[in-house]
Amino acid sequence: MEKKALKFVKLLSDLTNHLKIRDLNLKYCEHVGSIECLLLQFLHTQEEHQNMNQLSKYLHVSYSRVTRVVDGLVAKGLVIRVNSKEDRRKWFVHLTSKGEEISEKISKRILENQIEALSYIEKEKLDTIYSSLVTYRDAVRKSVEGFTKTR
Repeated sequence: MEKKALKFVKLLSDLTNHLKIRDLNLKYCEHVGSIECLLLQFLHTQEEHQNMNQLSKYLHVSYSRVTRVVDGLVAKGLVIRVNSKEDRRKWFVHLTSKGEEISEKISKRILENQIEALSYIEKEKLDTIYSSLVTYRDAVRKSVEGFTKTR
């Protein structure tokens, strides 16, 4: 089992590196850094508005780091902070129309790249690959539940 595990480690490392190279080359976020880009995409995909604690947990960074990131995005006009009506200490972050526009462009680029990547795989194999990846993702999630920090 150890040899098989090592093969998975190598494969996942390769995939991670390819995705990093893809992201750098496609320059999804041309005017913001990678963490800012992740935050914009996260806000874009959420149904409900997110508070600073939720953003901190999603990005796996400290509350103070999220505050600095949001400050930068506010300065660029991509997000705004809205104070909670129930708790004056709580702030929610909302995309502005400019932030929404950039997030849409990012989503479009990601989808186009994914379509291209999938075009290199035989159509008959796509469902099997997807199902296998979901199974693996769920297994990894279960294996890390015990040692991930809650913030």
